[in-house]
Amino acid sequence: FVVVDLRGSQMQRSSAPQEELNRADDDLFTVVRAIKVQSPNAPLILLGRSLHSPRLLGLLRGAKIQGVYIIEGTGLSATDLEKCGLNCCRGVLVFSTAATTDFDRSDTQALITTSSVNEIIRRTHPVPDAVHVVTDTRHLDALELLPPMFSEDVMTRKAHDNFFFQPSFITGRSVCDIMLDQTLYQAFF
Repeated sequence: FVVVDLRGSQMQRSSAPQEELNRADDDLFTVVRAIKVQSPNAPLILLGRSLHSPRLLGLLRGAKIQGVYIIEGTGLSATDLEKCGLNCCRGVLVFSTAATTDFDRSDTQALITTSSVNEIIRRTHPVPDAVHVVTDTRHLDALELLPPMFSEDVMTRKAHDNFFFQPSFITGRSVCDIMLDQTLYQAFF
């Protein structure tokens, strides 16, 4: 598995408030722990900037999570992405949940990275359709830019009206914070 952490591209570790950095490390740790619980023996590659924070490393050590390898780089670089072993992975998560107010930039970076990941997998993986690429976005508008796309006009119109009809959501290839909020409200009421 590969987790591409774009948060380092979106915030400078030296200038961000400590609370924001701690929250970012906690979010990433939660994702890593969930993947390792499901596949404890599978290696997990983390690609990102500033992933060697004492807090994140302490969380990983404290939970005794093994088989996590950190590559310093960015998902915006094809060279860095190719270092992650996309040619033999089972799944990729493009993780952009940044504690930032620049959501448009966050989604743009996630879409560019997802496009690069998909291209590298198509080119190098023996069974490209077997790799599940999931993209984390901040805006629902970004969903229509993720593959697969609809070819039928009726479904395209429905997808514009409600994210439940977005092909990337239906196939489990995208997640958005706004979706979670609506799901929680619907479950409560």
